[in-house]
Amino acid sequence: MKRLPCNVNGLVFFLSNGQKEMEWVSPYDEKYQLPNVDLRFDNNKLSILLESEKHHNGPDICRAICLYLRHGSICKAIKLFKDYIHNNQTCTFAKKITKEIIDEESKLLKKSLNRKRWVGRRFYDLRDMPAWIIPSLISILKRENKIKIVIISGGSIFNSEHYLWRCDYNRDTEYQIQTIKIEEFTNFQKQY
Repeated sequence: MKRLPCNVNGLVFFLSNGQKEMEWVSPYDEKYQLPNVDLRFDNNKLSILLESEKHHNGPDICRAICLYLRHGSICKAIKLFKDYIHNNQTCTFAKKITKEIIDEESKLLKKSLNRKRWVGRRFYDLRDMPAWIIPSLISILKRENKIKIVIISGGSIFNSEHYLWRCDYNRDTEYQIQTIKIEEFTNFQKQY
């Protein structure tokens, strides 16, 4: 059975190859082999979409596709991807679901950016936030802060354990992610 990351590469591979025997896995775990993507789609649009995934900004429809993938809502991501590739961005349904996920992201980001969530100087306690929101949050924090950032988040649709995110401000988009059991959290927290 093919294991596909729930990200743009996994989606493009899925749509290009029509795999029947496959399993979607977390884009945060590296327990999958990155698929070779057959670029049957518009290269320019794909590069815009990949840049949106990497930098967590860009056209709303691209951001929405990436957010739905991270969220685990594959069907909505596929619908938006097809509308995006085929220039059907005026579709009422596409506009509606794009607005829904971007509004949800904004609401969670606003809640996450509360400075009361800092534990120590560089540690963010977001155990109540889903993992899919963290890449967008890291992107914002890296623009604002010139320090190393450590975040603990809730799980994802793929893994109910908490995630520990470590990122260095001078690395553009890279961060280290690992799962962490909540019992380990108390000991880890003392380091910061």
